[in-house]
Amino acid sequence: MRSFRTLLALSGAFTLAACGGDTGPQTVGSNPPPIGGTPTPTQANLLDVTSTVTYDVVGSFQALNTVTERTVPVTGTPSGTVRSLYSGNAATVNAPNGSITYNPRDGIFTVKITDAAADVARSYNYQDPAHRTQFSGAQFAQYQIPNLATFNYLQVLDNDALPVFFYQRPGAKTTFVSLAGFSRVSENVTTTGTAPDPTVTTTTFDGERGAFVFGQKTANAQVPVSGEGTYNGDFLASMVADPTGGGRSALQWITGGSTLKVNFATGKADLLLTGTVGESYVLGAAVASPIAAGSGFIANGTAQVDLIRSGGFAGAFTLNSKTPNSVGFTMGSSFVGIDFASAAAGGSTAGASSIDGAFFGPNAVNAGGNFRIVGGIPDQRVDILGAFSGAK
Repeated sequence: MRSFRTLLALSGAFTLAACGGDTGPQTVGSNPPPIGGTPTPTQANLLDVTSTVTYDVVGSFQALNTVTERTVPVTGTPSGTVRSLYSGNAATVNAPNGSITYNPRDGIFTVKITDAAADVARSYNYQDPAHRTQFSGAQFAQYQIPNLATFNYLQVLDNDALPVFFYQRPGAKTTFVSLAGFSRVSENVTTTGTAPDPTVTTTTFDGERGAFVFGQKTANAQVPVSGEGTYNGDFLASMVADPTGGGRSALQWITGGSTLKVNFATGKADLLLTGTVGESYVLGAAVASPIAAGSGFIANGTAQVDLIRSGGFAGAFTLNSKTPNSVGFTMGSSFVGIDFASAAAGGSTAGASSIDGAFFGPNAVNAGGNFRIVGGIPDQRVDILGAFSGAK
């Protein structure tokens, strides 16, 4: 049940009385004395600031590390092995997994990611516009990032990696919260051995991705306690698909639209995500995937507003066993659902899902948060980590 707040409204009446003094006519162009001092300008968006500001990152991050070894003998048949280590995590509003600091004087974003559970810990300074990059179509594939029309892309150098931070421009969809993403990929290839010994080629691939929101949170006292609100916007997610039988894990972006409907009287919040699956990447190269690029994606979930316990709202997605076609993929005329039921005695599934979000801006004009769906579809294990934002 949602916690109720007692709101105390203070009203005041001001009486203006004429005071003694010169009552003669004033000259044309004379200014009366100011009343109430200089008004404070209204902040236009989350980056419309005059001093450095730091916002929490409420996001989802994942890391995929793969080592491939291929041994080629002088005679005989080549052999190979693949070893992978994957980790992912979705934060909560009250326990964020990073921060975005913006310095308006120098146009610098300091992006800090501190997610031990996802094994992602990075800190980069991105200067806008010096580090802003206009990627070509081929470069989006090279750096494994989605091509999003309303986003700014910034890139820096980190040894052999070129980490990219991209965020939705304020005003494109939302004003006081921004939907953002992060991608860092690096690949190293070494070859050892000469004839008559076998040659061994080792390829090490490290991929890190994130989808998150950051912005100016709404004060609890400004979140409505009655009425309803519908927040329309976008979502961004990264999926790792792991074929059954020990195949290589693939990374895919999913992008699309989000709708969050909130009943402020009861605190119930319904989330709908509808989008499209992007290209599949393995070891830095685009490959075919059982979840083909262009497939549709849908996810329905429900959360509960609790400003004290969750810092906003928290919930989970709807199981397909309860409401058919609630969460999954559309491939042509077929619907392939994701089984993310939690572990149960005698069951083969050990899945989970989560929704965590907050309200942003004056009087909760924006909303945003992150989500996770981890489960399985036929012949696949999938973990989808993402974020969403919207405006009333």
